[in-house]
Amino acid sequence: MKNLTWIELRGLYKLYNGIPVNKGSAENKSSFRNHPYIKLLYNRGFIKDKLGNDNLFVKEEHNSKYDNFYRQEFINRNNEIIFEVYFTFLEEIGINTNTTRIREIDIHRLMDIKKIFTSQELVELKKQIKEGRENRQGISKMFFKANKYIKKGSSLETATLKLLEIDRDEFYEREEKDKQYLYKLYPKDQKSKMIVLCENLYFLKFPHIVDEMGIELWYTGGNNITKLERVPKIDKPIFYSCDWDYHGLVIYERAKKIIESNSDFKLVLLTPDGKPEKLSETEENHSSQWEQKQKPICGLTLDYYSEYQQGLIEQLKIEDEWIEEEGCNLINMLQAM
Repeated sequence: MKNLTWIELRGLYKLYNGIPVNKGSAENKSSFRNHPYIKLLYNRGFIKDKLGNDNLFVKEEHNSKYDNFYRQEFINRNNEIIFEVYFTFLEEIGINTNTTRIREIDIHRLMDIKKIFTSQELVELKKQIKEGRENRQGISKMFFKANKYIKKGSSLETATLKLLEIDRDEFYEREEKDKQYLYKLYPKDQKSKMIVLCENLYFLKFPHIVDEMGIELWYTGGNNITKLERVPKIDKPIFYSCDWDYHGLVIYERAKKIIESNSDFKLVLLTPDGKPEKLSETEENHSSQWEQKQKPICGLTLDYYSEYQQGLIEQLKIEDEWIEEEGCNLINMLQAM
């Protein structure tokens, strides 16, 4: 994997066209000269220092060495220069190609989104965002596998919002409004039938779920669950929603002990309905790994899980996968109980 950003793609294209490229600062880890792929090309003699100016790279022209390499690596099956295809796409969706640092892999995904999703589907997604039924985490999970993949203010965020034709200020304003749904969310004009503890904030940002199901949502804050020791005695059925990875389930077990020490109700774990993801594919935004693999369900407490849930944990452990809470449908999980 080359793992190139737009900076490297543009520099390599300039070299192909005979234009010297500034190496960038040696101290800057993100500069052109410090990218591993660029270092590899330099060490293999495809690019070299410009004679008389060692701040610039030029291509090796002897026997068309660089040009032959570039045609092999950066021209597609349709005989198109890949950089020019990317450039046209980014220009079409309104991205500033002079300043963006978007990654090549993300350009690919954005192009796939535009190709696969119909105009009507994108219109519907835009509507959901405006109505507060979808947000950054959901879009990130939908398109890029991890809910924290799209970072606020990033080139990828800019490109995604441009593709969806969503105004950035409007999007941020929507996020500011979402802050009122932190910690606890109650149904409007009705008494709640049950409580759902959520490891992440995601579900609390969609009040329509609370109203439709007549439930009470509590944000437990991941590892910060000691706050549960202060809640009044639980007087209704209570469920737990979380990431299905090792640390998410360890936290669930701690929450279960706290809740059941002050309740006549058992804390019941919801079974996820989301798609499992490879840990290796989401490791940039997710660090939990399955531990104690030699033990049944990684040494977790067997009595805390149904037979089906135990089997799911074993499967995730074997496949080195996890299921993110944000990728699940809370209504479906509750209706399956």
